[in-house]
Amino acid sequence: MPPRPSGRATLDAHVDVIKQHPGPVTAQRRVKVDVPGKFFPQLEASERALNYEGEAVEFQERRDFKQHVAWGAAHKGPGIRFVCTSDAIDDPDNKGFWTTLALFNRWRHETYKDRRNDELQYLDAVPAQAIRLLPRRPPRRRRQRSSSTSCSRQITIHTCDMR
Repeated sequence: MPPRPSGRATLDAHVDVIKQHPGPVTAQRRVKVDVPGKFFPQLEASERALNYEGEAVEFQERRDFKQHVAWGAAHKGPGIRFVCTSDAIDDPDNKGFWTTLALFNRWRHETYKDRRNDELQYLDAVPAQAIRLLPRRPPRRRRQRSSSTSCSRQITIHTCDMR
């Protein structure tokens, strides 16, 4: 009888694990993500089907969130303020939008799950699996000296006897 997979292995096969990145670091590094248009209920249906590039600009540990279609009931918790690139171009004074840190991390996961190399600029250390994705550099060659160049120096000492 073959061994049965552990509960964890079975769970991992059916669930995407979303890494929770710290909010202050996310805002400081100005992480860019694709924000689904359905986050903005004021948009028309055709616009809600699109994704918009958002850039993290501020983090608050305790933010008051009003009821919203993205997270449900009103609550307090960590939040990220982001600005959509298209809005910033149209209105440079645009203050952006607030979302929960967990939702921002979900968007980050969805944005970079198929493009892990693009996310490397926002990470502290390069994960082992990403190292395999990076192109390898050719080994450095040592420069050989040509045979016409002499490595030794000739020193001549002149003495003067003044009596």
